[in-house]
Amino acid sequence: MTIPVRVAWLRIAARADSLYDRYLAVGLSASITIQAIVIVGGVLRMLPLTGVTLPFVSAGGTSLLLNALAIGMLLNISHRQQVSREWSEHVLS
Repeated sequence: MTIPVRVAWLRIAARADSLYDRYLAVGLSASITIQAIVIVGGVLRMLPLTGVTLPFVSAGGTSLLLNALAIGMLLNISHRQQVSREWSEHVLS
């Protein structure tokens, strides 16, 4: 995953309506980012290799499922923000 994708995830967190959604979005994006950093650090021999899988690349079935669930939750938070904005614009106009 590239840096612009991670910035977009943090933008979702910054624009979230509730404090719970903000914390959830930051936690989910940090979790996936830390997994990638640990793997890249292990490949570059800067960190010890652990049992962490590379998100959406490694063949871990449970890891793939949970990372897909995390992305789905981020998309849900983003969608609710958009619906809330559209609804408020509709009510105000």
